[in-house]
Amino acid sequence: MRLEGQQTEGLAGHEAAVRRQGEAWTVGGRGGRRAVVARLTGTGLPTSRTDGMTRCAGVVVALAALLAATIGSALAAPRAAAPFSFELNLASGTFVAAPQPVHEVSYAGTDVIVAGRNIPLPDPVWAVEPSPDGRRVAAVTFDSSVCASAPPPCGTFALWMMNRDGSGLRLFSADATDPAWSPDSRRLAFVGRYDTPTLSGIVSVANIDGARRRELDKRQQVVRPRWSTDASLLAYTLPSGHSSVRVVRVSDGRRVAALTRAAGPAWGRGRQLAFIRHLDNREVLALWDKGHMRVLATSAAGITTPTWSPDGRKLAFATSGAAAAIGVVRADRGRARMFGLPTAGSHTGTDVTDIIWEGGGKLVVAGRHYGIPGPALGGWRGACGVRLSTV
Repeated sequence: MRLEGQQTEGLAGHEAAVRRQGEAWTVGGRGGRRAVVARLTGTGLPTSRTDGMTRCAGVVVALAALLAATIGSALAAPRAAAPFSFELNLASGTFVAAPQPVHEVSYAGTDVIVAGRNIPLPDPVWAVEPSPDGRRVAAVTFDSSVCASAPPPCGTFALWMMNRDGSGLRLFSADATDPAWSPDSRRLAFVGRYDTPTLSGIVSVANIDGARRRELDKRQQVVRPRWSTDASLLAYTLPSGHSSVRVVRVSDGRRVAALTRAAGPAWGRGRQLAFIRHLDNREVLALWDKGHMRVLATSAAGITTPTWSPDGRKLAFATSGAAAAIGVVRADRGRARMFGLPTAGSHTGTDVTDIIWEGGGKLVVAGRHYGIPGPALGGWRGACGVRLSTV
């Protein structure tokens, strides 16, 4: 999981290789639940509401003029990002502006920040991962001192362990990254013996004290191992080529499944594994269950952020682009319900990086709009009084 923090130079190739794999980034939530979190800062969209056709026409004319005047420079310039956060009521299909998600564990510079307390580490922090039981934090640091004389990708990663209050800080493993806690918080999966110039490492597991360390696969480009809920399997993405997802047994590393043209594994109940499959002209949200695979949803736009409901019966996901939407689908039947994101059509693109289930009936959805700013909204109506969701 990666939270908002100071970007570290020297790894542009690594970031591009692993960042857009449609991963579900997770932290331990209240009551042991897991919730997807995002790299977000700032506040939500304004809650003011524009009513009446006269004001609506003015907004449309103003947007059209702005688009005509700036489209050339917009195409050439870097995309401006505007953070958003909404609460989606699944029963009514309505969006309401909501505060940005707040996370107790984050990082900035060389500090891990827990509940407002700064815990210094020797090098800049690259990522943090709190344990599901809330007692410990794993942190990845990145030393870029060699990058002054070495071409990118360069630098070295290290994996650290500490108690949640900052005590007991110790080096868990040099040359390691991408930590993932087992559901019982007693073991850690990670990419060990990581070699930055080749962006390669070996999927490994160990007890939290570092004992019983084992390697489960060969050296390769690999990112973000994920535990099954019964802790018997690991799934991880191999990003090279068309990318694929591999599933192995934790006990002996035996390969259980190889899912081609796939990324973003997200475990549900038992051994149900949701993932994103890339086809020639579309992406699908698929489910691997006891050796069988089936399609839950299909989109011509990119699919990201598959997130299981607390009861393990539904999946929420996002489609990206100018017509970004949130989808909700039952794992046992497919046929997703789609909810168009507010003002999505007024932007060149939208990235949804945060989906959090609030019980079974509401979602908190956050991310960033890119390009031309859209109209403000309040409640469930946009500037022209049009319902903002589709079912």
